[in-house]
Amino acid sequence: GGNNIHSKGASDIAQVLKDNSVLTT
Repeated sequence: GGNNIHSKGASDIAQVLKDNSVLTT
């Protein structure tokens, strides 16, 4: 339920931050 959606959202955010770190490096 909601926890799965939240977890996916957290994973997506983490991936975006990771991608941003690579781009800015």
